[in-house]
Amino acid sequence: LFSDPEIMRLASATTIEADPAFTAAYPQMQGAAVTVTLRDGQIRKRRLDDLVPATPAEIRARFRLASEKVLGPAATAAIETTIDALERQEDIETLGTLLQKK
Repeated sequence: LFSDPEIMRLASATTIEADPAFTAAYPQMQGAAVTVTLRDGQIRKRRLDDLVPATPAEIRARFRLASEKVLGPAATAAIETTIDALERQEDIETLGTLLQKK
């Protein structure tokens, strides 16, 4: 996963900053803001003052929907199984390999 040059490029172009308003509102509210500057200089922003929590079933359904489109049902199932057993894994190399688009 971390040997992928595109992932490393995106990671190196990413900054994380604390927002005092979000910090003050926590834990009653859990907000987030994202600002993306495109190559042509355009800026896109999105702010949510309080994220809507998702149930574990909703999270899995979202993951399956997105993953199956890119990796297919078999790889998606293998990723989900690996994540379910992640605490018992010696390292995450297996997960990293599964996440690579073939």
